Amino acid sequence: MTVRLLDDVMAGYLATADDSTSCGIAAGSLPNRDDEAGEDYIQHTEKITSNTQRRSISDVVIMDVRHPGGAVLLVFAALLVTPPPPPVGAAPALDPQKELRVLNNLIGKVEKTMSVVGRGTKTLDKILTDMESRFDALLQNVTRLEQQRDGLMELSDSCGLNDAPLAGDSGTAASEADDEGVTAGPTTTAEAPRVKDCEELLPYGLTQSGVYTIYVDNRPVRVFCRLEDGVDAWTVIQRRQDGSVNFNRSWADYKTGFGDPAVEYWLGNEIIHQITNSGDYYTLYIYMEDWDPEDGDAPRHIQFDEFYLDSAATGYKLRLNLLRGGNIQNAMYYNTGQPFTTYDRDNGGYGANCAKRYGGGWWFYGHACVYANLNGNYVQGGHTQNGVGLVWLYWRSPDWYSAKVTEMRIMKRDASIPVRQP
Repeated sequence: MTVRLLDDVMAGYLATADDSTSCGIAAGSLPNRDDEAGEDYIQHTEKITSNTQRRSISDVVIMDVRHPGGAVLLVFAALLVTPPPPPVGAAPALDPQKELRVLNNLIGKVEKTMSVVGRGTKTLDKILTDMESRFDALLQNVTRLEQQRDGLMELSDSCGLNDAPLAGDSGTAASEADDEGVTAGPTTTAEAPRVKDCEELLPYGLTQSGVYTIYVDNRPVRVFCRLEDGVDAWTVIQRRQDGSVNFNRSWADYKTGFGDPAVEYWLGNEIIHQITNSGDYYTLYIYMEDWDPEDGDAPRHIQFDEFYLDSAATGYKLRLNLLRGGNIQNAMYYNTGQPFTTYDRDNGGYGANCAKRYGGGWWFYGHACVYANLNGNYVQGGHTQNGVGLVWLYWRSPDWYSAKVTEMRIMKRDASIPVRQP
């Protein structure tokens, strides 16, 4: 019993001791210190001493005092020495108040960050909602555009405009023609800057002939550009080479254009009118190729330094002046000043529709009609009778001769060249 009591007292003391030197006093009721208790007393004293050695207690003093009541009061005192220094490398003791301030500061920053994130989340939700609304509106616009496209396709089919060139169509073949002849080769269908004619492609380093997109009155138009050595750039307004496209077309077709620029096509009277009346002066170059170039008959060409078309109100009258020269006689002499005629609109005023008689659409002149008609019916073999074909009078005089290949090309000219008034 004595040993257990002292153990409890000593353990309580040691648990409450803190720094430096401390003194603890505990008392417990013990039986009289007589012989029969001597063994327990000695055992307890040894145990206390042993425990205090482990707890760094320097000494233990045990006294007994006789209490008047007959009980023995055991008193002990424990003197603590300064604890040994911490081992090398151990972390310094932490300041609880300082650590608490740091922790509170971190908590404040986290709360502030969470507040900012919360506001950002609300903003993001608003942006996503707005984007969803715009996307829905875009889908509705796409649906309307598809409906309009389908309606235009139906209208085009009903009006016979399905051969008209559309932006984005790709060509399949081309004829590379120059003053020395025609060389067959693949067509270059290229994306180009926003230009109004082929000459404006040159500053961008485009030097290969082919199909390009130009913009006329802010509308994309596919044309064949004849680019020659990076110096000259001709916009081709008419192209014939194999008879694959029917040129016996209506007034509407000739107004808007038809065919494939990579093979055969007519650019369109309205487009030609807008280009040649845009403030620049244009020259016209006409190229024609024989059916039998091996007989020594070189390709023919003729050039005029003034070319433009009047408006639709005048019937797209031809204005052609300032003959530059060429290697063939001028069969277009009588055509200048004439309005354009098709089989369904006779603007000649001579009582006979030349387009019905000879085919195609052209600036026919008088009752004779065909001094030249490069839009006529395609005829194989060259020689023709009665003016039917891609005819040019005076080529193989006195007969009409139908060319194998023709191109009508336009390009800006030097504005210093004087212009003859019509």
